[in-house]
Amino acid sequence: MKPDPFYTLNEARQTAAEVLAAAALELFPDTLLFQGQGTSKVFFYDFYFPFPFQTEFLFQLEERMRQILKREEPIKVLEMIPGNAASLLNHIRQPVLAEKIKDLDRALVNMVQIGEFADWCEEPLLTEWAPSYAFKLLEFYPICVGEDALVRIIGVLDEDKQALKKVVKASPSFAKSDHLPLVQELGLFMPIEDMGEGLWAWLPKAEAVKEALVRWWQEEHRKQNFQLMATPACLSADEGEEPGFELFLAHRAFWQKSNANITSKIAEISYLSGLAGKQLKNGLFDSIGWFSDRAHLFVNDEELFQECISSLQFITKIPKILGFEFQIILYTGNVGIQKKDSKGAKGYRLLQEVLKEARLEHLTIQDPMLEMQSRIQLQMADALGRWWDGPFIGIDGSVDVKSGFTCITRSAFNSLERLVALCVERYRGRWPFWLSPEQVRIIVLSNGSRKYAQAVRQKLECAGIRMTIDDRMADPLKTRLHHALCEQVPFVVLIGDKEEEGNCISYRTPDSPNNEKMGDEEFINMIIELNRSNDSEFEN
Repeated sequence: MKPDPFYTLNEARQTAAEVLAAAALELFPDTLLFQGQGTSKVFFYDFYFPFPFQTEFLFQLEERMRQILKREEPIKVLEMIPGNAASLLNHIRQPVLAEKIKDLDRALVNMVQIGEFADWCEEPLLTEWAPSYAFKLLEFYPICVGEDALVRIIGVLDEDKQALKKVVKASPSFAKSDHLPLVQELGLFMPIEDMGEGLWAWLPKAEAVKEALVRWWQEEHRKQNFQLMATPACLSADEGEEPGFELFLAHRAFWQKSNANITSKIAEISYLSGLAGKQLKNGLFDSIGWFSDRAHLFVNDEELFQECISSLQFITKIPKILGFEFQIILYTGNVGIQKKDSKGAKGYRLLQEVLKEARLEHLTIQDPMLEMQSRIQLQMADALGRWWDGPFIGIDGSVDVKSGFTCITRSAFNSLERLVALCVERYRGRWPFWLSPEQVRIIVLSNGSRKYAQAVRQKLECAGIRMTIDDRMADPLKTRLHHALCEQVPFVVLIGDKEEEGNCISYRTPDSPNNEKMGDEEFINMIIELNRSNDSEFEN
């Protein structure tokens, strides 16, 4: 009987990732395991190989995976105390995994065992492999620029060989989509290794993207009558509180001191940090420090439902406009053990009604860690098919606010680092015009045309267009033009003596093999209108 693809394919891919790890250790015993996963698209595992990995090794690994599965050894999942699991991993010469697991703040961890192979795996696995499953290893690549030792091997799996052929044919190059190498190749982010793993510096190009997003966020919140403030980064919440709770404390204090008898909306963007649950090799998806927005709406009971509807509409704007695949999850705490009239239960029912009114499909997941909280969480998919938390709105029944009022917490970005990384994987350097780090580059063709080029530059910059000017006359034009087009600059403008005489410019785009000519004022108006139309689309 064929397995049901709706709930077993992800488990099969996770199982395939573990079989891949087992195959790697059988073929190359000195290999160190790091992490693996099965997703809605692929399965993969990250390894530290003691040698440069070669393409021919993929075929050897794939064949060894089939041999392991033919043995039909039981796939066991064992619960262990973290310390005991770490000891086992050290015993089988896997110190990297042992170091990750030894200090986990949890009572038990799950270990998978296939014959003599053992690994730490918290994701659901198949207990029995279906013979109909077909898989293929597609590619490998180093997941960090300059760190060739950590290699990611990616494969695809489907319910049978026919389905697999279609998947293989449609599969992109994941090496060209993974943000970890891309953000460094594109000059967007730089890991700050001296300050500890998991921290990233925003380089000028990424900072330009962040500024565009923050500017939109500020304008949108002002339109919605929010008061914007800034809380010192050194302010910290009690131990055990989730990152961002200190912002709630500051916003509540401001509301109480200003006018706690009316609805008040307060928001800010701040830098948060936290190590809990982080997998550092997930890069910007899971950094230990990140820029995040938090908005708190202290709303009276009469306005509560409509404000929740408006907030839900607002947080769905970003994934829709940016074209992200996303899903909606209603998370709830221990509502089953709460009284029906408790704040926690009321918050859960309210968000249920909000989703029903908005006619949005969603999953409901109970998370005891949330206790009296309920949250509508948008999750966005990366290039590998992994889901990452994005925008959210939530109601916490445990926080104390004035009687007759409820606090809605919402975030449009959640993590700006994560959002930009998702954009990198989606656009691969070809940003939407309004979000492009560099929207226009002017290439000056002669010394005599510098003044005219500067005049065009000034008009564009006054209109808020992000641009640079290249007046390096010593370099060949062909080289300068090639660099600009390879960097996916949307408009490359050429200005020389002929352009100055005709009060015009020549320009080229990455999609056009030929130059186009246009009057300078006409071009400037076109660029301004293009930027405005993109902003308007994002706002709507």
